[in-house]
Amino acid sequence: MKRRILTMLLTLVVALTMTMGSVTVSWAGIDMSAIESSIKNALKSYEAQELTSDGDLHELVWKSLPSDMQSATIDIYRDKFTPATEDTDGSITFYVAIDGDLVTEEGNPFAARIPKLGKPVDTTPCAELEEDWSLVGKAVAKVKISNSTTKEQLLSAAKTAVKNGSTCELSENKFYKVEATTDKEGSITIYIAVSLDGKSKELRYSKKIPMIGTNMPSKSISVNKEEWRILRETNKERFKEGKKLLTMVGALQKACDTRTNECVKYDLKAHRRPDGSLFNTAIPSSYGTGATGENLYNCTRGVSVTGESAMFAWMNSTLHRKNLLDSKWNYIGIGVQKNVGVQIFSKKSSKIVKYTTSAGKTTFSSVAEMEDAYLICTDSAGRKSYMPLDKDYMKKVSGGYTLNLNSSKTIKIKVKSSTSSGTYSDVASKDKAAVK
Repeated sequence: MKRRILTMLLTLVVALTMTMGSVTVSWAGIDMSAIESSIKNALKSYEAQELTSDGDLHELVWKSLPSDMQSATIDIYRDKFTPATEDTDGSITFYVAIDGDLVTEEGNPFAARIPKLGKPVDTTPCAELEEDWSLVGKAVAKVKISNSTTKEQLLSAAKTAVKNGSTCELSENKFYKVEATTDKEGSITIYIAVSLDGKSKELRYSKKIPMIGTNMPSKSISVNKEEWRILRETNKERFKEGKKLLTMVGALQKACDTRTNECVKYDLKAHRRPDGSLFNTAIPSSYGTGATGENLYNCTRGVSVTGESAMFAWMNSTLHRKNLLDSKWNYIGIGVQKNVGVQIFSKKSSKIVKYTTSAGKTTFSSVAEMEDAYLICTDSAGRKSYMPLDKDYMKKVSGGYTLNLNSSKTIKIKVKSSTSSGTYSDVASKDKAAVK
């Protein structure tokens, strides 16, 4: 009889007043007792810490499973935490369920050992140690922090800075990093033990990681952060559907500025201007003619439009979604002002013939560095357009990424840290040599 998680919880509630019988639970024809044995063997060499998370235990269990079971749902249920002391080991006891079935026999939890603590280090002030500790703090603070920053880089800066022979080691493995995204800042925190002649002093360093992708061509075209965000999110949706990505062009930005001003000021019929003409008459005549489309989003007056709210509304409206994902578009303008959001789409036959980035290069040392820049394109008519660089809508190829744009040649961005000895089975044959 299979023991379910409910059985485990009820057993714990009655404080183990009932003894569970010895039974064997199987999953996909595999004896659960073998899985239990595999996890216990992994725990023999595993050293937990007071900060060991459920995610850490989940990874340990996952690695212990046979490959044909690694897609199963693994649940970790903590039982008890016993801190380590200078004389005795501590432990974290926990239960494991796979696809809802309890793994352990007899209801006994697994135990992850926490090694006993080392003897306290003499922290009596020492002039040479204090000097090195101060130098380490200054050196670490000079390291440029980004998503790609590692503990090794910070420790290297620390070790190079000392003058009196102090050693610098990661203190109790305390290094924490939350990567920045296009929506929020990240953070990095490290604890470094600076030691000399049996004495030690811990340095704590913490710094925010700036949001990525915040650079915009605001000196070249009219664009704000919400409009830039909408462009990014629009291209993510188009990438999911296999459509060509859109670049932002100055003429359409001017038209969107005009349209948002009009829609904020007047109560207009959909896609009409104050004089009754269609929206596309707001596009400067110098841009030329061609197919165009418009998406509008109006909030309640007094409520400001955000990139998130506008995209949510458009993607959950059948007609707006269809317009946003239409295959024929290759250029876009976006306007956000007060309670109004607007997108103007355009089709042009002229293809992109030249491209660069805001960093003045197309080869980057890391994905983080690449995503901090934006793409600058020039088409055969001399028209410049722009878009954020974001790996979420770029195709991974050996040595970098390619972009699916309306271009006469493959648009490729090289990223040195993306080089791998692996293969990319999802890369079309015509793109395999795109980035070398």
